[in-house]
Amino acid sequence: MKDRDSWKDWGRLGLLIGLMGGSGCGPSDEINRSDLAVADSNPIPRVCVVNYPLYFFVERIAGDRVELVLPKSSGIDPAFWKPSDEEIQMFQRADLILMWGAGYAKWLTEVSLPQGKLVDTGKAIQAQWIYDEDAVTHSHGDEGEHSHGEVAFTTWLDFTLALRQGEEVKKALAALLPDQAASFEGTFRRLQADLTDLDRQMRAAVAKNGEQALFASHPVYQYLERRYGLTLKSFHWEPGETPGEEAWEAFESSRSELKVKWMLWEGQPSEETMVRMRAFGVEPLVFPTGGGIPEEGDFLDLMRGNIHRLSEALNP
Repeated sequence: MKDRDSWKDWGRLGLLIGLMGGSGCGPSDEINRSDLAVADSNPIPRVCVVNYPLYFFVERIAGDRVELVLPKSSGIDPAFWKPSDEEIQMFQRADLILMWGAGYAKWLTEVSLPQGKLVDTGKAIQAQWIYDEDAVTHSHGDEGEHSHGEVAFTTWLDFTLALRQGEEVKKALAALLPDQAASFEGTFRRLQADLTDLDRQMRAAVAKNGEQALFASHPVYQYLERRYGLTLKSFHWEPGETPGEEAWEAFESSRSELKVKWMLWEGQPSEETMVRMRAFGVEPLVFPTGGGIPEEGDFLDLMRGNIHRLSEALNP
């Protein structure tokens, strides 16, 4: 596995790397065949993953003992990304394929992959999945139609569930490289400490005013809401798009009912949207879910920033 600068370069060539999380479906960049030839000659095992939380877990646990691959998804949420034929072949040649579960990355059900190399890290927490009976199918931009249900898949926003899936990653890596199992146990313990601390920080952030209702631009914060006792009202709004009048009427009605002061966004909303929100007394609160690789920092940095902004909003 490569260091941060190396895998960013790899992603620009089209082999790895996701995006800062948006939503939708769409084509990926073309893979550079010369790079594939180099990767195929690499003596260390290749581990392919479907999102950034898995990438981060493998990176923390296995280090450079594996070649880690997250396909580039061109600004599209990995949950809705669809691979090219070459990217499918890359997964087929992997030594281990880590899935997130909870209906994440539906393309996995549409292609033929070696079953003996697939590990669904979400099975361990299946009893904790949240089912969305009111899922809405919608489309935006180049992403096409998609739905955020029936199972809510951003389980990692409950850091206790993220930890359990991280443990499944450790088990899969230990099975792949049994002579490294003891080492992986040690690196996992450090990851465990970091995720446990995130959970502590989040609980502290909402301890005093967690009952204050919040809006959410998308129904992607269900596990955050349940674990940390928040009250959320979700819409289907995109950062780069301006809501129509019907959407604003629903916004105004909900604002009057819930007295909301903040709205969670996966990315910075447009200036026009922010101006109109503020006219209703609602401020945007950027809270990326982290399905794709952040532009800066890592998973811990991203979530600590989210917690800090949420704490400041709830505890002015």
